Amino acid sequence: MEAVESAAPQGGGKKKLLLLVIILVVVLGGAAAALTFLAPGLVPGLGKKAEKKADAAHAEPAAGKTDAAGPGALYPMKTIIVNLMDPGGKRYLKATLSLEMDREPLKAEVDAKLPQIQDSILILLSSQTYDDISTMEGKTQLRNQIVSRCNTILKTGKIRTVYFSEFVVQ
Repeated sequence: MEAVESAAPQGGGKKKLLLLVIILVVVLGGAAAALTFLAPGLVPGLGKKAEKKADAAHAEPAAGKTDAAGPGALYPMKTIIVNLMDPGGKRYLKATLSLEMDREPLKAEVDAKLPQIQDSILILLSSQTYDDISTMEGKTQLRNQIVSRCNTILKTGKIRTVYFSEFVVQ
């Protein structure tokens, strides 16, 4: 009978040890995941893939960038409302944007050529369909087209990128 009693506690001890190891693995895995997603800057090497993707996504719209020294001066534009080129003409786009200039003196030229810039943007926006601008890729392409059109009008500097502060399609 003594042999049976000594075997029972050993089996229970193995189960407890296994359970403790499983709990420890889950807790450590959760802590590592939390550090990776919530505080990638605290531990070197963690979250680098997410940072690289964010940097690449931010750099993609800046196709017209000419000077990487830092952010350029922003030129806020008035809200633009246009009908989209959808069948029936029932959809419209309301967009507010700012132009990032490569240098501050460009503001004077943008002021002088604002009617041409607004017209070019207005024509571009009204030529879009809902399908063209409903995806992130479509918005990025639209942003790059606006930069390109503005830069064909301007002579003393360049527009680096366009920032949308409002983009509503209805």
